[in-house]
Amino acid sequence: MRNLIDIIGKRVWVLVDNCGHGIYHIDKSSKRVVDGIVRRGENFPDGTENTDWYDHLVLRNEDGTSTHIREYEAVICPENYADECGVISRFLRDNRCYADEIWQENEFAVAVSISWGDWKHDHGWCDSLMDYLGYTKIGEQETEEDGSDCYSAVHYFIKEA
Repeated sequence: MRNLIDIIGKRVWVLVDNCGHGIYHIDKSSKRVVDGIVRRGENFPDGTENTDWYDHLVLRNEDGTSTHIREYEAVICPENYADECGVISRFLRDNRCYADEIWQENEFAVAVSISWGDWKHDHGWCDSLMDYLGYTKIGEQETEEDGSDCYSAVHYFIKEA
């Protein structure tokens, strides 16, 4: 679980569920800034109470207005670093995906290693985040497994043109 205080002031993209069935797409059309957090039982800036089970992020939109979303609907935007592996590493970590190692496999491919991660919350989330960054998954090599939902693997991606 990420410390929500650490993301105040960060730019985020928003995950949108248009059909209401938990099938999200990412809205990169505008970058919003996290201005605050409203926990269950606390009041939003408009004075209404958060009766939701989830913490909400108060976002400042590009036009100066504010809105709020559930915290899991926010993806922290990538930050600029000198090398692409640094960008990927920070982006994954900021969005609660903990890779053990990230390296440039060759001039086209990047590899991300995850040890003993859950298939959905770690491996699947890594694949989604890399897709948000513009990478296409080209393969995955399982390195350890024990028959449970957790396993270790190296994921391989190429950057879309």
